[in-house]
Amino acid sequence: MLKFKKIFILSQLILILLFISCEDSANQEPVQIKEFEYLGYEFLDNKIVIYTKNYNAEIQNIKVNSSTYSAIIQEENYSEMTFDNKGNNKASLKIELEDSVVSKLLVNPKTEFTQRNINNVFDIKINETVFIEETSTTLTLIDVGEDSRCPDPKDNNPTTSNPGTCIHKPKTLIHIKISSPKYSQFDEFFYKEQLSDYNFFYGGNNFSIIEISPEILELNRLIPKNDYSVTMLSKVN
Repeated sequence: MLKFKKIFILSQLILILLFISCEDSANQEPVQIKEFEYLGYEFLDNKIVIYTKNYNAEIQNIKVNSSTYSAIIQEENYSEMTFDNKGNNKASLKIELEDSVVSKLLVNPKTEFTQRNINNVFDIKINETVFIEETSTTLTLIDVGEDSRCPDPKDNNPTTSNPGTCIHKPKTLIHIKISSPKYSQFDEFFYKEQLSDYNFFYGGNNFSIIEISPEILELNRLIPKNDYSVTMLSKVN
C-alpha cells in the first residue's frame, strides 16, 4: 500500500511540473526577427562598403560582384561590409533575404553623376542626378507637378470689390529621392510655396528648395516637364 502511495505522489509531482513548464512556455513571447534594412553604399579606393541595419548572417546573404565581404564591422544593429573592388566604377549587389532576392546596380557617383559642392546653390532638372561629395549624398529630381504659381504672387487682395490675380496659395509639388550612406533612402513628395523656401534635413545636409523655373508668365500656363528646373542649396548640418 505504501508503495502505491509513493507512486501516486510521484505521478502528481510530475504532472505539476509539466503544468508549470507548459504555462511558462505559453507566457514566453516569441523571438522577433528585426527587419533587415539596406542603408546604401560607398565607393572607396579599391573597396566598396555596404551599410545595413539588422543584418543576420544566418538568414541573409550579401554579395558584390558574386563575392562575399572581406571584412565586416558590426555595432549593435548596424553593419559595415567591405568588399574588394579592382578600380571598377560599377558593381552588382545581390541581397538574399528569407523570402526574396534584391539585385542592384552600384555606380561610382564621383564618375557617373554631375558633381555639386556643399554650401553652393545649384540647379537640377527632372530625372537628373547630382552628387555632393562632402556628404556622399546622391540627389535625383523625380518630378515637378501641380504647379499653381502666379505671375504676381503678391497680388493677393481677397476683397470682392478689387480682387487680386492670385488669391489662392501658389505652390508646386516636388518629388525628390536622396541617398546617403548609413541613412534610409529619402523618397518624398512635398509642396514648395512660391513665396517661401522649403527647408528639410537629410544625411548631414540642410537642404533648401529656393526657386522653381521657368517663371509663370500667365495663370494656368502649361510648362513641358523637360523645361522645369529646381534651384537648391545644401549646407552642412
